[in-house]
Amino acid sequence: MKEEKLLKIKKGLASEMTKPNTQKTEVETENLQGKDSETLPHLPNLKRVLPEKVEVFYTLSDTQNVEHGKIIVQAAIKYNKQRTNPFSTTLRGYRKDWNVSEQRFVGKKYEFENSELTRLENDIDAIYRELKRIDVPISADKIKKIYLQETPESTFANVIKSYFETVQTRFNRKEISLETIKNIRARCEKLLKYLVDNNLSNQKIANITTKFCLDYNTFLKGIYKHDVKKRHLQLLNSVLEYAKQNELIKTNPYSIPKTYNQQEVKELIFLSEQELYRLENHVFANAVLQQVADAFLLQCYTGFAYCDFKSFRVEYDTCIEQGITWIRKRRQKTKEYSRLPLFPKAYEILKKYNNRLVVMPNAKYNRYLKEVAELLNIDKKLTTHVGRKTFGFIYLNLGLDYETVAAMLGHTSILTTQKLYAKVLTNRIQKKLQDIDISKFVSQNQYETLLITKKS
Repeated sequence: MKEEKLLKIKKGLASEMTKPNTQKTEVETENLQGKDSETLPHLPNLKRVLPEKVEVFYTLSDTQNVEHGKIIVQAAIKYNKQRTNPFSTTLRGYRKDWNVSEQRFVGKKYEFENSELTRLENDIDAIYRELKRIDVPISADKIKKIYLQETPESTFANVIKSYFETVQTRFNRKEISLETIKNIRARCEKLLKYLVDNNLSNQKIANITTKFCLDYNTFLKGIYKHDVKKRHLQLLNSVLEYAKQNELIKTNPYSIPKTYNQQEVKELIFLSEQELYRLENHVFANAVLQQVADAFLLQCYTGFAYCDFKSFRVEYDTCIEQGITWIRKRRQKTKEYSRLPLFPKAYEILKKYNNRLVVMPNAKYNRYLKEVAELLNIDKKLTTHVGRKTFGFIYLNLGLDYETVAAMLGHTSILTTQKLYAKVLTNRIQKKLQDIDISKFVSQNQYETLLITKKS
């Protein structure tokens, strides 16, 4: 019996060895039928069903964005072995934080960017499923075209809104102040209103030209002074630069020739030594005006701009080095540090108010400064920035060099200091001339003789 069973087993194995092996590996199957074949070789009457899938691949742009060195994320759509050219997602991040395999940024600070990438993939998938539903030919380029047409960057008005959203994100991250975002919002609204009033709401971003910029410049010139007009034009340039960086336009069409954008010559306003002395020694009956005057004097002794003055804290922004108290504060505008001694007059004011002045809103502060100027018969338009200018004139006229004063003011370059103050530093010039033989210059008697000669 055992021999019969063994004989059957051998015959069964022999028969199995002689049967053709119809099961092929995936590689063998593809070699037999070809990757693009629609039929299966061993079942020629059945069509092969290939799984359809739309995919999104991300890469980082080769161009570094000017905003803090961040890189723009680009997306490419792949469908049915076709892959589109990459397009900008408008999202940014540092190259060192990008995980290639995960196709995402690493870190909690990128939660917004990563969620937006996921939303993009969902939008692409939704477009694909809708095309499948209505049974139309599908291609990667068609999906891309539909997606880009649905994005808000197609019109100039929506680019402005998209730009402001990036500003809002920076505000949420506490990179800019509330005052800054309010100003940017107001300028964006002005630009959007201009588009509406001129029937340009649906103007494509690609169709914006230099002529548009010049027309907007002319419009602003009719309603604003130069400084305000300049800030609105800077906003326009920023929006167009944003569009360029996100590859929505190839070049920035903003170009205001010097003949259009020439800065109007205006007098630099600062307090003279006599006016500063009157302000220091006047006692105001109104407590609010006294506080405003003291706050302004503190600006004159520290050189702070309003936004830096408002956020100044003695406990955080001062330190002791070699027995001297120093103010070391980072400027909000330039991100440069102001570095200067805490001068005695500034110290006395801080001590008077227990190291903390309550600084009122800028507009209200300027209104009270106008009253202070009227009471002291100062025939100048006092604003919070005049205090900063006064600081520069005080210490340059005392003989300090430009480099030192630039460091105290937190200027990025001494060229800025020279440009602002060089024209009116008469005291500084006189002190420099003291080391020179005065006989080489025209005397007062000679000057009076010259005047008499002119009359005759």
